[in-house]
Amino acid sequence: NGTWVTDVRDALLSSGVWSSQGPWTFTNSNSIWESTGTSANLTASSSYSILDVNGAGNPQLRSYQASINSTTTNMAVIKLKNNTSNTIMRVFYNNGASSSDYSVVGDGWKYTNVTISANDTEIKTYYVRLDSDAAWTGTINNITIQFRENSSYDSALDDGLGNIFIYDITMTKYNWTFDAAHSDWTANNAQGFTFNGTDATLTLQTSNYSGIKTTAGIIGEDYPYLVVKLQNSSDRTKLRIKFDKDAGEYAYKSIDISPNDSGFKTYLINLGSNSNWSTANSKDDITIQIGVNNSNAGTVTFDNVEFIASNKDVSQLNFEGDIDYQTLSAANGSSLTDYDTASDGYATWTIAGTNDNAKLEMKTSGFYYTTDAETNKLVTVELINASANDELCFVSTASGQQFSTATMNANDTDDPTGTAQSIIFNVTKDNWTGATNNSWFLRARNSSNSNAAESGNIYIKSITFSDNTTPIETIADGDWATTATWYGGVVPSYKQTVKINHQVSSTSYLNMKSMTIASGKAFMSTQNFTGDITYNRTLSTTNWYLISSPVVGQDIDAFVSAEALATGTEENIGLSDYDNSSASWTYYQSGASGTGNFTSGDGRAIKLVSAGDIAFTGTFYNSDAAIGMTTDANGFNLVGNPYLSFVSAAEILNRNAGILTERTLWFWNQSTNSYDQKNLSTDIEIAPTQGFFVSSNGNNTLSITESMQSLSSDTFQRPASRPEIELTMTNGSDTRKADIFYIEGTTTGWDNGYDSSIFEGVANDFAIYTHAVENGAGRNLGIQSLPPDNYENMIIPVGINAISGTEISIDASITNFPEGMNVYLEDKEDDSFTLLDGSANFTTTLESDLNGIGRFYLHTTAGSLGADDLSMNNNIS
Repeated sequence: NGTWVTDVRDALLSSGVWSSQGPWTFTNSNSIWESTGTSANLTASSSYSILDVNGAGNPQLRSYQASINSTTTNMAVIKLKNNTSNTIMRVFYNNGASSSDYSVVGDGWKYTNVTISANDTEIKTYYVRLDSDAAWTGTINNITIQFRENSSYDSALDDGLGNIFIYDITMTKYNWTFDAAHSDWTANNAQGFTFNGTDATLTLQTSNYSGIKTTAGIIGEDYPYLVVKLQNSSDRTKLRIKFDKDAGEYAYKSIDISPNDSGFKTYLINLGSNSNWSTANSKDDITIQIGVNNSNAGTVTFDNVEFIASNKDVSQLNFEGDIDYQTLSAANGSSLTDYDTASDGYATWTIAGTNDNAKLEMKTSGFYYTTDAETNKLVTVELINASANDELCFVSTASGQQFSTATMNANDTDDPTGTAQSIIFNVTKDNWTGATNNSWFLRARNSSNSNAAESGNIYIKSITFSDNTTPIETIADGDWATTATWYGGVVPSYKQTVKINHQVSSTSYLNMKSMTIASGKAFMSTQNFTGDITYNRTLSTTNWYLISSPVVGQDIDAFVSAEALATGTEENIGLSDYDNSSASWTYYQSGASGTGNFTSGDGRAIKLVSAGDIAFTGTFYNSDAAIGMTTDANGFNLVGNPYLSFVSAAEILNRNAGILTERTLWFWNQSTNSYDQKNLSTDIEIAPTQGFFVSSNGNNTLSITESMQSLSSDTFQRPASRPEIELTMTNGSDTRKADIFYIEGTTTGWDNGYDSSIFEGVANDFAIYTHAVENGAGRNLGIQSLPPDNYENMIIPVGINAISGTEISIDASITNFPEGMNVYLEDKEDDSFTLLDGSANFTTTLESDLNGIGRFYLHTTAGSLGADDLSMNNNIS
């Protein structure tokens, strides 16, 4: 019967007939594990066991026979392949009197959640720490490994995949408290290592490094941090970790420690900074050594040694166990009480209101947690404030008290299980330094009552020290405040570092440490943004590009020093400005200084010595841009997009129509070494950092406003279902283009905003363009828009600039034309008509220079044209 089975099992466990604490390999056997309490099945295979989810509410494998010694083991290493969409593995453990104690919290039943990857194609290893609370004591027999959809659901997801492959489970120990003698650590080059019941004392040997040594085996890349809590009762000043390299011999990692301590101190060592540690192989020979001033003896008492996966493990107090609570103390008319087991996860800080200096502080001796103050400048306190205090101060005390103050909401509902508020400090104080800092306290006060400490409870949910230098990155286009926009679902908070890899918008004021934006991506905000901003722009060739700074305060000299600019003659460097008083370029000079900053909306040309990224660094531009323009020589002014987001070309043209000679923007096309014209016929979104030309009709101001901003796909250096002809002319090395669009509402004459001249701010020795069918005032058009009817009566003059002896080829790309309509190029010189289509073009070698119209005309007709048709085309002039 059941009682007999239990008695026999316990007898076998106590006698050692059944092996204790694994390892369990699941090779042709489930060993002591079974699937129970669900419809899932656990079946053995040649090298693993298969847990079939099979629609189970809580698929799990369980053992009542684990016989784990909690003193020597605190970590489960589980290898599995998760062929389901479940993302949480929950490991239950129990030290209760019977195997049925899983139902009562506080009666020995506890669990640890571990995030696992879904739909695996390979075996993954997970490390589960099992001693985070007082239930991990004695012999642990009852272990259950359960799988759930995610941490918010109480059941698993069966999406038709259904199998979890279990390879092996090993119990190990990466944390030693030295409460009792054991063989994991032994003295090395020391006079002795004595266990004292709660700690262990190492008696140092003179003339060398003394230490303690283990062969337990640590996977370096999985556990890159070492925490050592010790009292150094000697005048030695160095803690050194000696460990075996993968290829033999030894490597070392050293930190400074204080000598002649009167109490315990905790040190955090980043072993991962040594490449010999950060490998997948086990470190089987590790020594923690004490040295320097080796001629003197003395003792060192060890209280705790632990290898951990992340420095966040020692940088967050979450009050889900006694360890966190025991690291803090309250003083000056305040007290601290532990969490309630019925609603764990907080500590209660009670302020009596009798002392305005009431504080909650990290213990300076006997503590466990320290933080790297050099890196972790961001302190986040999650709390429920059931008092009238409206300010919380983080006070760093390493050398004098330095306050960082934040506002908090007062008089929350006195319910410790309610919704917490986040109080965030960006600690930039001079004394907040050091790799192992624990010198700080919290102080609450009422700003409207002479900063008095008001009575009441503050429930502390967590205190987190975090790195605000490692970027939080986007994973999708979206709103800043949406978790789906960010990797890990973490929306950046105060003074953090951010990397934008997508198109992101915000409607809130943001105060960040810094933000980096990838080339072609955008950030748009209707509010201000505080923090340094770097916008990267990829220039994929060594040709010239037109650019504009999207940030405020980028120093030109610093920009030139940072970017690999091409060099030219007379100390010219590949950064230039357009001078319309002389219709020429002025170049930045090698060695120049005191040039000042880029001006928002001002355009420049840039050329790199090799393809790569350029970067603009400054602050957020949060104003409408007013860009001064002149007409000194030709009216052409080089301007640019002043924002981190895209701006509408059509809106710029319409808003500034009265001050432009024509509603056209000219963009340099580095691939053709020529200018492309854009107008209202094809609205484009102008990308961040994009420079362009406009033509001013006077000394006036171009307006680009914040309301013109948008998020779009990248249009840096690059159009509607309508009939179009794109004429392309090449001489074998250079290519030039002219466009003809057929748009409702346009005419055969000049349509400002739909017809555009070619760029004539520079010489055009090689060019193709058109003139208006009628009344065009002689403009050389890069874009001509015509009505989409009466095709056969609109004959278009084609102009060419080219020198004698040049072989030119002209072809046409024709889209959305009426069926049966053909395009012909007439050459007056030899009375020929050439059909331009996908398989035919016009080619000739020029016998004289061409500079204008009169020789070539473009016909659109449903018929076939030849020399005999000239009489019907005598309207051509």
